[in-house]
Amino acid sequence: MGSFSIWHWIVVFLILFLPLYLLFRKPRRKASQDSAAQSGGLSNVEKLEKLAKLKADGAITAAEYDAEKRRIIG
Repeated sequence: MGSFSIWHWIVVFLILFLPLYLLFRKPRRKASQDSAAQSGGLSNVEKLEKLAKLKADGAITAAEYDAEKRRIIG
């Protein structure tokens, strides 16, 4: 009789609680969203455009530009 009780609670859990958990859990973020969030929300294209503007303004050297470009493209 005790094993019937255990199976009963397993079925109740699967029918009631599991769908509720799946419905109300927070969605997982994709890896691309994680990397964008860590870098201030800029995409690689935006980063490269910002980097090119810094080079054009003379704020960074050509060597710094090349190194940062390689890091961004990765």
